[in-house]
Amino acid sequence: MVSTSETIQDQIVGALHRLLQHTTDAHGVNGHTGDMTTAQLACLRELVQQDNLTQTQLAERVHLSPSTLVGIIDRLEVKGLVQRHRDLADRRRIHVHATATGTETASSAAEILEHRLADKLAGVELRQQEAMAAALQQLAAILD
Repeated sequence: MVSTSETIQDQIVGALHRLLQHTTDAHGVNGHTGDMTTAQLACLRELVQQDNLTQTQLAERVHLSPSTLVGIIDRLEVKGLVQRHRDLADRRRIHVHATATGTETASSAAEILEHRLADKLAGVELRQQEAMAAALQQLAAILD
């Protein structure tokens, strides 16, 4: 028999998976971002916020392994959304920055997500919105 805490944990994980799917589903963001994955979008948004990070810094900020990040950056580079260049002082370091197209794409995706969420939350009572905000902040703190 599954314990109550395992069932609740499964529900939390399932809800997080659904939330991530909603951030890039085919009826919203993907139609405007060229079918990017959640990880690609997270990397792009991070580069727009803090341009010219090293690949290692970016991996740490988006909580991905450096080896996973390389493939993501490869795909973003092919789409013309980011560029890489070697550090002149330390050739082992590779810096990544968002292109103008990448910045525009990240901004467009953020607007779409914010509008979609605002529309959906408009029908939710303020007390429930406050409870959601508190729970999500607590979950983020736990994951940090």
